[in-house]
Amino acid sequence: MRTVGQLSYRQLVSLAVFAEADGRYLRDLARAAGRRKEGQTAPSPAVESEIDALGDLGLVGVRIDGKGPFRQGSRYGSQASMGQQDFGALRLLDLGDQLLGLMRLDEIPEDDKRALLADLARAPGAPS
Repeated sequence: MRTVGQLSYRQLVSLAVFAEADGRYLRDLARAAGRRKEGQTAPSPAVESEIDALGDLGLVGVRIDGKGPFRQGSRYGSQASMGQQDFGALRLLDLGDQLLGLMRLDEIPEDDKRALLADLARAPGAPS
């Protein structure tokens, strides 16, 4: 319960989106990650910070070479903070998956999920 009390609504939305990273949002997350590598997108610092916090709390990890997800720093390739990782590789860790079910985060409105995806793919310098 203490962990839940620390989360913003946007972090809850992030959990819902990363829970469907292999399904419904795979293409959106992969596109945002690819465009970010090319310098065409730059998520707001606030979103990056909130995703970092999800990693710090042990809710989100990163898939590496098709394995995982792994907590930050637990395996080669996972040293970068979660907000700096490829968004298409972010997945829920066990605790994040438990929260997803307990809080019924799959019922978060689609518009809110799309707003987060838009922020992940926003142009550098654009208002968030």
